[in-house]
Amino acid sequence: MTSMSDLTAIEGTRMRAMRNGVYHSMRRQFFERCERLANLAVLLLGAASVAQVASATLGGQPSTLAIGFLVTLVGGLQLVFNFGGRARDHALFQARFYALLSKAERKTDNPDELAAEIESEMASFYGEEPPTYHVVNAIAYNAVQNSFGRSDKGALLKIGFRQNLLKNLWPFSLHDLKTFDEIAQEQRNSRDLASA
Repeated sequence: MTSMSDLTAIEGTRMRAMRNGVYHSMRRQFFERCERLANLAVLLLGAASVAQVASATLGGQPSTLAIGFLVTLVGGLQLVFNFGGRARDHALFQARFYALLSKAERKTDNPDELAAEIESEMASFYGEEPPTYHVVNAIAYNAVQNSFGRSDKGALLKIGFRQNLLKNLWPFSLHDLKTFDEIAQEQRNSRDLASA
């Protein structure tokens, strides 16, 4: 197994830039889906509401209040949570981190100096980023580890069903995530304590 400390400075920088790009890509895609679904819901519910108003006016069943409420609710959620704006924010960060990844790929006589320069630029981005959703970030980390040929399962972060289900809705904590090796070590320690 190779650890992160076995990497050269530029290799570690490439992996961090790619992980950040993948993370922002995943968040952008989530918010774009939310925006499209909210737009569809407003359109369909609005059309249903108009149809019910027309039906009620012509003597049909008046259940337009519920449909009207749903249109208002979905429209309000769309305005409050600004799915489209959040998707654009993540698209901007995705582009910035991939630009840094591209910069890290260029040939140089001093890769450590280039790595330090890119790390400095990434650090300036971190302060501008929206809050991190740690499970999404862990999934991006695992994907980048695999894409760099570092697929030792023990070093990957375990993502539980509940975490995966709620990854884009709840930020979780870094403490909620452990590598497979850490989990195995905890299980060994528990067995040792139980047998002592």
